[in-house]
Amino acid sequence: MTIRIESDGALAGIPGWPSGGFPAAGPERIPSYVEAGLLPSLREIYQDNALMVGLGPRITGSRAHDDFIGWLHEQFQRNGCDVLPYAYSPCNLWEALSWGVSVLDGRLAGDVPVAAYYPRGGETPDEGLVGRLVDVETAAAAGVDLTDPAAVAGWLAEVTGEPAAGDPAAPYFLLIDSHLPEVGSRADLDAETGVFHRQPGDDDTPWKTLWDRKLWKAVAAAPGARAAAGVVCVVDASYQALEGNYVPPLAGYLGIPALYVDREAGTRLRRAATTAPRIRFTMTARRTATRTPSIVAVLPGDGGTDRTLICNTHSDGTNFVEENGAVALVEIARYLNALRLRGRGLRHTVVFSAVTGHFNGDPARFPETEGFIADHPDLVGRATAALTLEHLGVTEWLDDEQGYRTTGLPDWGVMWVDERLEKLAVERFDHYDLPNHRLARRDAPMYAGVGKAFADIDLPALSFLSAPTYLLTTPVNGCLDKLDPALMRRQMTWFIDLLHRLDAQP
Repeated sequence: MTIRIESDGALAGIPGWPSGGFPAAGPERIPSYVEAGLLPSLREIYQDNALMVGLGPRITGSRAHDDFIGWLHEQFQRNGCDVLPYAYSPCNLWEALSWGVSVLDGRLAGDVPVAAYYPRGGETPDEGLVGRLVDVETAAAAGVDLTDPAAVAGWLAEVTGEPAAGDPAAPYFLLIDSHLPEVGSRADLDAETGVFHRQPGDDDTPWKTLWDRKLWKAVAAAPGARAAAGVVCVVDASYQALEGNYVPPLAGYLGIPALYVDREAGTRLRRAATTAPRIRFTMTARRTATRTPSIVAVLPGDGGTDRTLICNTHSDGTNFVEENGAVALVEIARYLNALRLRGRGLRHTVVFSAVTGHFNGDPARFPETEGFIADHPDLVGRATAALTLEHLGVTEWLDDEQGYRTTGLPDWGVMWVDERLEKLAVERFDHYDLPNHRLARRDAPMYAGVGKAFADIDLPALSFLSAPTYLLTTPVNGCLDKLDPALMRRQMTWFIDLLHRLDAQP
């Protein structure tokens, strides 16, 4: 597959390379054993990320996801790797087509800005459905049993003064306020993830993210949700921050069409809901049975050892954050292959794994890294260590009373460290300028991401990810305005440094 990219990095409406470029964040400290001239440039990092997001959200099994896997395949082969036969998983793909809410009655009638939909929630007919809007908190305060459509219908007839509204067979829609995401502290997050070593950052900044796992369950947990024709969920966020938030990324088909609105639209709907107006609710989607592969590529070592080093991530995602770990794997392959062609290649064979299944509703079908381990016992059995990379070049953005804005700093990032690699990890981590980054222990209460499977089989592993509030959003520009190529280059230099040091171990 060949994808054309413009000279400035633009692709399919994605912003090109900024006219002034990106400022480098201070002098780089590249060790002598890392070949600086072979590292990716800031422009290359930006272009590779732009190419990926230009395909659109790479939801598991989608055309965009398949195209991205095709690009990975081409790039690995072009850079000296043998791509192994694919391991496919069956996939039930759910793709949203249209969605919206319109208030049909009263002085607040009109279209309501809908920030996002609930993936795999459910569908309406193409023309949508018309029914009354029921504010869950108001109805519950009135003692209405929201799980009983007849009780809801009786209450609607009373509120509206219209007997027809009391038809228990008529559709109605619930308005719920999630009161999410919650605000936490970075100190609590550090404790949960087992942080033992860190670089300075803005530690007093409240921790509030739109991937809050409680938000994943808000719709299904709403009283009476399964009796309603659909749910409108209010999220405590601005429209700019909430737009395209793909939550939950992993959940089975719910059977409840649901939409998310921001706090401002939620205020308007709560005011409108005092009279239980009619609304038109639309959520159409296409369901397709397909299959999706994980990709594994192998770059031979120089023969000095039969051991392997594993570089791991996943290939599916929503924006540049999810998942430019796969972009990093390609750029590492370019570096290592160029080094090999100069006669300075690593002793170890390097295995690149980009698993599938991170954005689908049937986790039982997608073993992700566990599947890679099961499918490739020889490569894993000969591994000296595994390095998992997720969510690179991520800047911190806050959504508060000052608006949706950047702090100008890297976002919170953590590398979980096997105790056998702790000395090496601390030494190399301290060498680089990585504000807001941490090292954590593998036995922490929270070990997130696709690298945990290596720790579970007691393979020495280092697993990095960051977690910005926009982690799961799907805006048209793929959040490229939030990518810091200089930060991603420093992170990749750090990872390549670790590979060199791991390769030198006896």
